[in-house]
Amino acid sequence: LADSQRLSAMFEHRAAELRLACGRLDDPEYLHAPYVQQNARLLQLFMDGQTHQAAQTLEHYLVQSERMVLAVYARQVR
Repeated sequence: LADSQRLSAMFEHRAAELRLACGRLDDPEYLHAPYVQQNARLLQLFMDGQTHQAAQTLEHYLVQSERMVLAVYARQVR
């Protein structure tokens, strides 16, 4: 992926959109706070060599965070 200028550009655009959406939040902590503990859990799983469990946890994390971002963005667009 690092060698693909196209993918890099796409991710840069998505990251910029997320920064803009998050910047419009009245309470950014509302969006970020739930993930602090999950980040620590993911790190611990990787450090403990529990890669399968880490992958499952990461999949759940990504689905949850996607839903959160979409919900916040939908509220902002209205």
